[in-house]
Amino acid sequence: MANSASLLRYASLPGLGWRRGALVQGKNGRIKPNAVLYNGVEYTVEPENGHFQIRQYENGKSIYTNCGTDVEQALARLAQLQAKATLLTARRKLGMTNERTQQLLTDLLSPFIEKYAHGSTDTVYAYRYTATSFVNLMTRRGTMISANINEDSVIAFDRWLEAQGNKKNTRATRYGYIRCFLRYCGLDPNKLISPEEHKKLKAKPKLAVETYSEDELLKLFAASSERHRVIWRAYRELGLREEELCFAFWCDVDFDHAVWRVRFKPKATFWWNRELAWKSKDSEERDIPIPVGLLKELAALKMNAESTNPLVFPTRGGQADIKLLKALKSDWRDAGLNCGHCAGCLGNRNECSRAKIKTFRSTYLTTMSEHVPLPSVQALAGHSDIKTTMRYLKPAAMDALQKACNKAFGATE
Repeated sequence: MANSASLLRYASLPGLGWRRGALVQGKNGRIKPNAVLYNGVEYTVEPENGHFQIRQYENGKSIYTNCGTDVEQALARLAQLQAKATLLTARRKLGMTNERTQQLLTDLLSPFIEKYAHGSTDTVYAYRYTATSFVNLMTRRGTMISANINEDSVIAFDRWLEAQGNKKNTRATRYGYIRCFLRYCGLDPNKLISPEEHKKLKAKPKLAVETYSEDELLKLFAASSERHRVIWRAYRELGLREEELCFAFWCDVDFDHAVWRVRFKPKATFWWNRELAWKSKDSEERDIPIPVGLLKELAALKMNAESTNPLVFPTRGGQADIKLLKALKSDWRDAGLNCGHCAGCLGNRNECSRAKIKTFRSTYLTTMSEHVPLPSVQALAGHSDIKTTMRYLKPAAMDALQKACNKAFGATE
């Protein structure tokens, strides 16, 4: 699209031949239909002599478009092109980059989910939930097309998530998915959202690292079923992400070498959904040593397992068990470990926020950091960045820090 437009008269001038000249404005402010200005000289031409042309520039090159002999129609066409150019310029400044900005958000939702909601169950859910919730909120606010989305729309969604009980860390993650959706809708988030608001929306609080104490784990194991006890112990002693255990096959467990292998699963691997594929969060396969005690329990579990199901911990229906968090919160409550004062404990379900599968991972990595170098801990975690691993490690206990402090500064008892 050209970035400017002007109206000219193309006519045959006496002694000069065919030339393009500027229009001439009369004292009354109206364009003289039979006049043309060329090299500072005004010429009078007959109506049938030539025609009007609109000149535009694209990449420094002049482009001419014929628009008849009627000056009013030519001026109307010029005004139309100038208005369109102004609108496109405004859209670019607002971060609107293509024709999708004029489409209904409800029409863009399904193709967006189809394009991006792939990979792990968590990833699919995150894209689907975030995009659907955002479009529903925009619809209720009367924002039907993406061209009408602005910074306030994104802020409103963050506040809506907060009202639903989402913590800041979760909302910051959802904000990343919203930026992806905005780009799909033809918008540029970097222009749509100011740097100040972007910084606020993406900020994740630096929370203290939580780990489970051995006393808590013993109580949890005692209150859990045999199946759940092995699952919680596997999380504790292998440091797996939630889905890494849910989608694990018996062929991933090397009993001869006492190694648990985290391996990706391509499409057609899972019989209940042939389109489902799975890979770990950082897309890094890895091998994890299995402690002797856990290895024996896994061997006993395999002996009693259904021989036709390759999953290590399938549901009764034979599929991957992706609802282990709910089971953990139930066992945590039965073990008498609920804190009694968090939002989860005070809610209708009485599910303590301390019960998290991720905390097993923090406990494992913190324990291993006391016995192996940090790069080895990173490899066990399957992290591509050492900084990510550091966020899982809990500092030494205060009594250990006190002893180190006394030793460092020569304090005596």
